[in-house]
Amino acid sequence: MVGRQALHRAATAMRRALAVRDRVGEAAFVDVSYPELAADPVAAVVEVYRRLGRPLDAAGEERMLRWAAENPRHKHGPHRYDLAGFGLTGAEVDAAFAPYLERFGAAVDG
Repeated sequence: MVGRQALHRAATAMRRALAVRDRVGEAAFVDVSYPELAADPVAAVVEVYRRLGRPLDAAGEERMLRWAAENPRHKHGPHRYDLAGFGLTGAEVDAAFAPYLERFGAAVDG
């Protein structure tokens, strides 16, 4: 039951976010795929700053590099996700997020 509730809430939030994005326009958003973020989080953030036309000084980038070095991926062990443990299937999640996947599926796949 908790899994279905969480899926419903997340899917509702996603639909609302897509509606805002449609109203505001693509120029106001910068997309970062999870594989890109996981592979090199600092480079991903630097690219977001660049695409937004915002300055990022060397000290800020250095702080991010230091934080990333001190907090590597899986620092406390890898996460193990299992939809079945939440009473869900991949097909249900895909159906709930179909509008997002239709629009951004390539970014999700990496």
